[in-house]
Amino acid sequence: EREIIVVDPIMADNGRLYSGIGADTVDRLRRMVSLADIALPNYTEACYLTETEFHSAGLQAGETRPLVDRMLAMGAKSVLVTSCRVGEQPCVIGFDAEQQQYMQIPYREVPVFFSGTGDIFSARLIATLLRGRSLQAAAVITMEKLSALIDTYQYEENKNEGIPY
Repeated sequence: EREIIVVDPIMADNGRLYSGIGADTVDRLRRMVSLADIALPNYTEACYLTETEFHSAGLQAGETRPLVDRMLAMGAKSVLVTSCRVGEQPCVIGFDAEQQQYMQIPYREVPVFFSGTGDIFSARLIATLLRGRSLQAAAVITMEKLSALIDTYQYEENKNEGIPY
């Protein structure tokens, strides 16, 4: 039976901490990430955790590995940084400890925002990993499924209620 510790440090987005989140919470999440088999921060969260400057335009190609390496230096074995722009392309970037492989996975962005998509991403990714897929394969499958859900429900009126999944 495969056991993994997954830490999704839900605390920030779009360059800002969520309301009510302070430095003490960021420090606690750093400690949690240090124990993770897989850390799943979004780009903003990775910047806060690693004390890296956030750039609203995202990263350039040569800046992805240093950010991932800073997450790994915290103690996480594998890392996926979601919602990260690399140049003009939305991507998930990361490192798979089992494959000893860095990754940069581009995706098609649907220009709507639903609450809870990160939670769906984490849950679906974990389920796919537990079926024996590699981290990169699980990420690709999860991203495809999530894009299809967003496409299907993009015209829902109340997106704050999340995807009706």
